[in-house]
Amino acid sequence: MFENNEHDYDPERPECAKFARAIDTDPMRHLKDPAPDLKAVAPSKLDSPQIKNRHTSLISHFFTELEIQNSNRRRRAEYESFYDGWGQWAEEDKEILEGRGQVPLTFNVSATSVNWLLGTERRGRTDFRLLARRKEGTKAAEHKTSIMKYLSDVNRSEFGISRAFKDSTITGLGWLESGVQDADNREPVYDRYESWRNMIHDSRATEDDLSDARYLFRVRWTDVDTACAHFHDRKSMIMASAQDTFDYFSGLGGGLDDPMDEKEEQLDDAGLTSATLAPLNGSGTRRRVRLIECWYRIPENEMQMSTPPNS
Repeated sequence: MFENNEHDYDPERPECAKFARAIDTDPMRHLKDPAPDLKAVAPSKLDSPQIKNRHTSLISHFFTELEIQNSNRRRRAEYESFYDGWGQWAEEDKEILEGRGQVPLTFNVSATSVNWLLGTERRGRTDFRLLARRKEGTKAAEHKTSIMKYLSDVNRSEFGISRAFKDSTITGLGWLESGVQDADNREPVYDRYESWRNMIHDSRATEDDLSDARYLFRVRWTDVDTACAHFHDRKSMIMASAQDTFDYFSGLGGGLDDPMDEKEEQLDDAGLTSATLAPLNGSGTRRRVRLIECWYRIPENEMQMSTPPNS
């Protein structure tokens, strides 16, 4: 905007033309108090070069283990299909029978044998009982027995153990997770079942409890809003990685590992019909994102104080 300055015009001096002066229209300059200083957002520790390099290394280990365990994981999925019955027929044989107008029938003797083992495990369930090493420890052992029984009841440990035993019987590998969590309306000590399809372990580990493993991965497909609630400071990255039914195989999230993504793919295929009605019922897709959790060990040098012998 401009303001005419009448005082600068002299009629006796026509050579002095009338001119306009610019006005400062910035509202912040007319405030009595100075504008507040906007502090720059502090960068996240996860964006530091050291953490990025570690993330790149762990992701490399993850993809390497997927390649190493690919044939083994496919075989485990095949064993489960044999137990369910539908996988005992080859696709070529099914096509031949269907061409004849016949239905491929399965007399699932394998499932009967496996179910007998599963029933034996369920009938053999027992409660915890801790015994004292000395007579004066009897009361403490009784209290510990009660605590173990309580934790087993609140965590429904027997059901988780049975599910892990079923996976171990059919596929040869079952997983149970035990740990400590925040006590917000939950028990601090927990144990629960985890599917073998979500777990990627260190192939070079030799101990059954993976005490010599360098890393252990767990994959979980999660709704986008749930992931954003847990990791609100990384919301933009979650939204960039999210995908819905129609772009399942277009990004890096889908089609990574067949046994891992089989259930997610089946549910997406079943939801295609409802997704086509999205213009009528609103959004018909359920946006999902793959989260990868990793436990890992890093060797470090630390100073320790020790007492010399015979001191």
